Amino acid sequence: MGTSAAVGGTGSRWNNITIADQGLHELLMMFAALLVVLISSHHLLLLPHTAAAATTTGYMDQGCGTSGAVLAASAATVAINTLNFSTSNLTCIDKMWPSSSPDNHFLLWSQHDNITNVVSIVVAMPLASPGRWAALGFSKDSYMIGSTAVVARLTTNSPTATATEYFLKDKIPNQVFPDRTGLSFVMAPKSHYDAQNKIMYMAFQVNFMKSVVSPNYLLYAYGPLASDGSLQIHDSHYAFPSPFVAGVSGDTPLASRPQLANVHGAIQVIGWGLLLPIGALLARYCRAWDPIWFYLHVTFQIIGFMFVIAGIGTGLVLSQRVRPSRFYTHRGLGITIFFLACLQVLALLFRPKKDAKLRQFWNWYHESVGRIALILAVGNIFLGMHMADAQHSLRVGYAIILTLELLATLVLEFMVWLQWKKLSTWDAFAPETKSDLFTFAGGA
Repeated sequence: MGTSAAVGGTGSRWNNITIADQGLHELLMMFAALLVVLISSHHLLLLPHTAAAATTTGYMDQGCGTSGAVLAASAATVAINTLNFSTSNLTCIDKMWPSSSPDNHFLLWSQHDNITNVVSIVVAMPLASPGRWAALGFSKDSYMIGSTAVVARLTTNSPTATATEYFLKDKIPNQVFPDRTGLSFVMAPKSHYDAQNKIMYMAFQVNFMKSVVSPNYLLYAYGPLASDGSLQIHDSHYAFPSPFVAGVSGDTPLASRPQLANVHGAIQVIGWGLLLPIGALLARYCRAWDPIWFYLHVTFQIIGFMFVIAGIGTGLVLSQRVRPSRFYTHRGLGITIFFLACLQVLALLFRPKKDAKLRQFWNWYHESVGRIALILAVGNIFLGMHMADAQHSLRVGYAIILTLELLATLVLEFMVWLQWKKLSTWDAFAPETKSDLFTFAGGA
């Protein structure tokens, strides 16, 4: 009994250990499975494009579903090596049309940046085999004739895909030829062919504001290549309205550009559009209330200049994040106007006394620089609002402010003219009075 009990006890203890081992084995298997999933996800994002592409098998069937979009966007980014733009905020569309060909389905990720007017595009197009081409075109009227396309070609004697801009002058093959004048690329087209999954990737950025092409419609087509690599007539094609979604492409710091642009515009409207013009009006039309007008003038100009400095600061931050050539004019004007504002501030340090001979010349200088700066500021504010597609409320607000200022100027100038009309001769004015009456933004 004792032996039996001892054996039985020993057997029970081993049975418990076996059960524990089985539980530990299952836990280890679950941990291994989780590790495999994590490694696969890590490889999807970081491995070379061949490995990344291999994980995307069947994603075309998922379309723009969450998993399909993430897989395809990651694969496209890795497949085309390093892109000059982020794909995180791009919007996916899924296009398929009735056809017996396996090339009847493609995915397009795009976004129209409403700050730079640059459109970022990533497209995944099935391509059954080498010796074929696939293209994404841009047309103003949905017709192929007269359109421009970015064509990805995969020749039979080269494993590397190439992407080239073509102009479609006519339907016959010899009237479809390479042409680099239609699209203004910010990032030239890049392409990659995933041979395992038979997918052609293309990615590029284009500024349609500077392009000859009108992208009212997108065209997708595919077809064979001739033995010399030239394009043959397409097997099928498809046209649909451009789906570009307005927004901001890029990472989180860039996603703040619309708000920062609006802040920049609002600051400049308050400074150059409100405070500085009011200070100038006080200097020209309120000198009868001496010396109150002078202190009010200086107060408005100092506060306005502080807003100008803040506007320059936000503008410098924006210039570091956005560098399209179409902003050069706005930035150049802004720097010039700021320089004129600095001259106005420095002029106060060298203001002659009222009875000094140079006082009249100083008044002319102060008047001229002030007028030039304010006029240029009006034009630059409207230019900046146009390029940044500013909020409607900001546009309307500035238009109202400017209209009221112009009306006030016309009324006050008419009153000055009536006062001058009542005087029989200019000799009735004292020299300083004449200077004060017709001086813009002069000093006390």
